[in-house]
Order: sequence, then structure tokens, then C-alpha cells
Amino acid sequence: IIGVHALKKVKLNLTVLPTRRAYEAAIKQRGGDPTNTAGMYFHASNSAFIHYDNAHSAMRTSVHEAVHAINKAVLGYTPRWLNEGFAEYFELTKNNMQTAVVEPNRSWTTNSSIAKSVFTINWLIGLEDTWQKGDNSKLYASSWAAIYFLMDTQAGRALLKNIMLAEQQSPCSKLSEQKLKKILYTQLPDLKREYSQWL
Repeated sequence: IIGVHALKKVKLNLTVLPTRRAYEAAIKQRGGDPTNTAGMYFHASNSAFIHYDNAHSAMRTSVHEAVHAINKAVLGYTPRWLNEGFAEYFELTKNNMQTAVVEPNRSWTTNSSIAKSVFTINWLIGLEDTWQKGDNSKLYASSWAAIYFLMDTQAGRALLKNIMLAEQQSPCSKLSEQKLKKILYTQLPDLKREYSQWL
């Protein structure tokens, strides 16, 4: 999206743990809360821990956590909706030769439709401080849907490119809600209507 020049080799210390107990202990030892998680990425140590339940879910979770490492290396610190949205989006990438197909996330869809209510993009980008409180499933679903919507069109990908380039300019801080809204509505003035129709 932002060009070949932005590609970087990213190393990630990834540990797959065979039991839930071992996984939870590793997360708690690093100050995290393992509740309702199968994997967790720690920015400071560039490490991720995965609970191995089965091969498919472990690989999917590993890709999700690796996307966080890639985001940090390429973009710096990003708003949570963008970081989690990309991770949710790319965790279901299937490669076939030189092409990749991103499948809809079955956790959030039923019969190719969004299975639960999601926040509008405008609302979602203002919820940065609510991620640490309670059940985040609607935030994850909303972040995934926002990225899937933007990746689905040329105009959406151009908008994501501008957001990512703006993030790169100041990698040690996240774009503010005001800057994000300015980028969103300058490029896609009909964003609310188009997103509503897409949903």
C-alpha cells in the first residue's frame, strides 16, 4: 500500500506455549492480562506469546501477532483500531503461488454478512481509551470491518495509504483523533453513507 521502499525485514521473538496454564503464566509475568486471549504481543521486547490449541488457530494467532510487529517496525505506534484492524484482516490470508486471498473473518460474519453490530468508523477512532475496559469483541469486530471496507476499494486503499504515511512521519506517537478525521473526511466525504451501504 505505501510502496516497496517501506518493506522491512522484521524479526519477532515468538513463543508458542503448549498449555493454557503456561501461556497465562507467561503473559502475567510480563504484566499482561491473558483473559479471553490466545496470543499477545509486547512492543517493548518485540516478543509474542501464543497458546497452542491446534495448528490452525496457532498459525492464525501467530500471523495476527506478527502483524503487530510489522506495524510497529513500518509505521511506529498506531491507534489501536488500525493496529488490531490490520492484524484481524491479515490473520486469514491464504497464499497461492504469487497471489494472496484475504478471507472474511468467520468470527465476525455469517453468510457473508456482518454478524454483530459494529461501530461506525467515525465513532471507532474516538474509542482509543476504551480498549482496556471489559469485553473488546465489538472493538475487534469494528476494527476488522473498517479495514476490510477500506481495503475493498481503490479509494479506501488510497485513504489507508495516507493514514499510514502520516503515521510514519511521527513513529513514536499515534495520530490524534482530529488528524484521523481530517484525513478520512477530506478523502472520503461520503464515508458514513458508503460504509453503511457496505455493511
